[in-house]
Amino acid sequence: MKVIDNPNTEVWQEIVDRCEYATFFHTPAWARILVETYPRYRIATKLFLFDDGTRIILPLIELKACKGILRSYISMPFGVYGGIISDDKINAQKIKRVFEYVSQYKFTHVRIFGNPYYDYKLPDKYQVRDYFTQLLRIEQGFEFIWRNYKYSVRKQVKKAERNGVYVKLAGSLEEYKEYFKIYQLALERWGEKATSRYEFDLFKKVYEIAGEKAKLWLVCHQKIVGGTLVFYHNWHSVEWHAAFDSNYFKLGIRNFLVNEIIKDAIQRGFKIYDFNPSGGHEGVVRFKESFGAEKRFFKVWSFESKGYKILQKGYSLYCSKFR
Repeated sequence: MKVIDNPNTEVWQEIVDRCEYATFFHTPAWARILVETYPRYRIATKLFLFDDGTRIILPLIELKACKGILRSYISMPFGVYGGIISDDKINAQKIKRVFEYVSQYKFTHVRIFGNPYYDYKLPDKYQVRDYFTQLLRIEQGFEFIWRNYKYSVRKQVKKAERNGVYVKLAGSLEEYKEYFKIYQLALERWGEKATSRYEFDLFKKVYEIAGEKAKLWLVCHQKIVGGTLVFYHNWHSVEWHAAFDSNYFKLGIRNFLVNEIIKDAIQRGFKIYDFNPSGGHEGVVRFKESFGAEKRFFKVWSFESKGYKILQKGYSLYCSKFR
């Protein structure tokens, strides 16, 4: 097995385009968005070449601490889908060799967010937990999807239509800024319940780098009152971020926007509309269920070497005393 660090972007893109279970989060574009937003991040993606011609890509982001001695590898940050991709069939032995390799360093922490569209097993030394996303199989067509919505969803969609609510795609950085202002207000409303907080630079990099792979859908009632950022790759569409002006919820804006995005995805030939994991928010889970979304489970693995654990503990004690 030959290992290539930071493989050529064209090779990486070729494999991710040909892989039947890859998502946008496996692409070079997503990795680039992350490292150009966060200076502490470094792309550490690896290409594994086997004697039989099999090629495996493991997208990775590296974070260093303790003057570079401690290394954390994440696939991928922010709890989005990561793990291996390939344009060929992969057996269990190859998978084991890949993940033994990335955990070989003396002072290493590895965290792999799995893929709900490709199930596999890691070596036993990795700890594992179950997560789930919620999704719709939209290849069945819009009429089928519409009938499976709860009555309350259809009612809210029709209410929005009667009240002149409409959607459009963000076409400028200024419209991204308008959306971000709504997100900031939502963060104030959520308070400590918010499980993530992003700076505008991240959205700016999405606008600059993702191209047609990302669409910021805006819902409007005389002005922009909310939006949802959706990523697209091959057959897969996935919500990644959403925020709304709560003063307009009474008009059904959230349900209306989701319905419009789903209709567009169906028309463009996507097979899956993925609502993304819900961050432990039960109300969000119920909202997705109201659209008829099914749960799809996947694994999240983690590994810490003994050396990493010892140094991490010492580094934490040092920081608590001298910082």
